[in-house]
Amino acid sequence: AMTAATSGSNGIAVADNDNIDFGTGNFTISLKVSVPDWTPSANVVLAQKHDGSNGWILYLLTTGYFRLTINSTNYDSTEAVSTSNYTIHSIIVPVKRETADFNGAVSFYVDGVQLGSDVTITAASPTSVNNSSSLYILGTSSASYAGVCYCFNLIFGALNSTFVKELYRNGLSYRDKWGNNVTATYTSDFSV
Repeated sequence: AMTAATSGSNGIAVADNDNIDFGTGNFTISLKVSVPDWTPSANVVLAQKHDGSNGWILYLLTTGYFRLTINSTNYDSTEAVSTSNYTIHSIIVPVKRETADFNGAVSFYVDGVQLGSDVTITAASPTSVNNSSSLYILGTSSASYAGVCYCFNLIFGALNSTFVKELYRNGLSYRDKWGNNVTATYTSDFSV
């Protein structure tokens, strides 16, 4: 249930629901996108579900680096993307959330290849990223960004490099479609 961008006033919107809230769990953001400039003159919001204090935002920075904001903390890729303008690329960002005892990590992949090294999320009790805001692709509630989104997936769980490569090469596996571990796709009583 997506709403198209209207006259440059917002990005592609998906209304809030439990299937797009990650809580404190691991998650992966995946999109296949083309933008006019991979080192833009202003930061580009590739996707976001953020209410100003809770949620996440995936940016393409003016330097060609990617930034994932989780709640109010920024995690930047350790290398810039190196590609030609107007080309189509698969961007996959697995997020392994921190715990009270162990560091977490954010990884950035472009076309199935890791961009730089993992970025550490310091050990602490993770804060939920849930909010009641809509999900926006190539924009926000008040702005849209030039580009074409060919595919967008939110995945509950931090994909490892093998699954990132599979997602890049083959697309989302059938086993991963139509539901998640948070909200049942259907509910019924099968006891009879």
